[in-house]
Amino acid sequence: MLLQAQIYTKVEIARSMRCDESSIRNIEKELLESGELGYDEGKRADFMDTVAIDFEEECRRAKGISFYGWLKGKTVKYRTLFNKNRRWWKDLLGSPSLVKMADDTSNLGAQKVQEWVAWADTDVKRRRRTKKQFRYLIRFLGRTDLLDLFLTLDDSRDPREIRKLPEISLPGHPLKLQKAIEELDKKKPDMATAIMFKFVTQMRTGIIAIYGQEGDDRGLYGMKKGGGTSYFILEEGAFRSAVLEKRRTEWTISWIPKEVLRRMTDLYNRTEEGKYLFASKFTLEAWREAWGDVTEKHVGKRHTLHDIRKFGITWLYAMDIPLERAVEINAGWKDLNTPKTHYAQYEKLMKLSERVAYQKNIPEWFKDGLEEYSRQSQYIELIALLKKEGLLPGGTSQ
Repeated sequence: MLLQAQIYTKVEIARSMRCDESSIRNIEKELLESGELGYDEGKRADFMDTVAIDFEEECRRAKGISFYGWLKGKTVKYRTLFNKNRRWWKDLLGSPSLVKMADDTSNLGAQKVQEWVAWADTDVKRRRRTKKQFRYLIRFLGRTDLLDLFLTLDDSRDPREIRKLPEISLPGHPLKLQKAIEELDKKKPDMATAIMFKFVTQMRTGIIAIYGQEGDDRGLYGMKKGGGTSYFILEEGAFRSAVLEKRRTEWTISWIPKEVLRRMTDLYNRTEEGKYLFASKFTLEAWREAWGDVTEKHVGKRHTLHDIRKFGITWLYAMDIPLERAVEINAGWKDLNTPKTHYAQYEKLMKLSERVAYQKNIPEWFKDGLEEYSRQSQYIELIALLKKEGLLPGGTSQ
């Protein structure tokens, strides 16, 4: 059975069966509930065709470890990436020796990478995404020289794919998201806490180092109690928190609303020192699935965990927080041009009346403490400074 094999994604199964992904998801749930389908964690790397087996063995010969296991320690999309690369290895590159491709004294690696790039260049729309997927195999082989020579990502040459979510600016969208969070809270309160924390911090979901591979504990999922590269420390109601993000940048968390801090305190007290705050409570796959389910029910569309970054930055805009301040409050954005594209169709919120109407529907737990960061507070500070300098009536001349 395709689902039981666990090497094909639901999207791939839906395509092969010529149906919607939601249909496959519903079938999976029914089979799980009836007991006809059971996932064996110990057999997740068992593959159903000889190509996958041959590819995995070739990877082991090249580097001495499993490519599938290595991928699983790097990204939640490990099955999709494994499938993509094994098909490219077989159908596009002709099953070359990965041992030779990993050897920097051999020309085979450069030859095959250039063949792949020539193929990828024919599809401009998907080129950036496919490059990122193929880069995993080359990184696994240890050929960073080939990454630098042929597989660099350039925004002008390889434009980013922006996931458009026009419904974000609809006035009722925050209310629907709140209902989704409330339902998730009834079933999986720790997952709901993680969602709320992600809303206010805007941090990426991140990854953790597993399977004995070297790596960084990055983002929300890599956050540990008390220490680590991404950490959360709590003492007598005061918190200190930072997160390691992409390109090894570190962002400090400076604002957490009272309700979210209360929930984080409860989670913190139930976590052992040095353990993952969230990863020790639930798997990333289960969290993604649960969030998709509740948003599909209440919003009418399956939202991803990464979409929450768009929601958070949009809500800050609606709360009249200047962009340059919004990016510094928490996990932030390194380039101001990036959040501009993720103020998610905010043009509809530029009118004050539209923004005020939208603001009323943002959950109260999110608004707490934001008044200190708003434009209004900046104006008050500016007026006080001008009065102090004697530049406004009521002040003292210097």
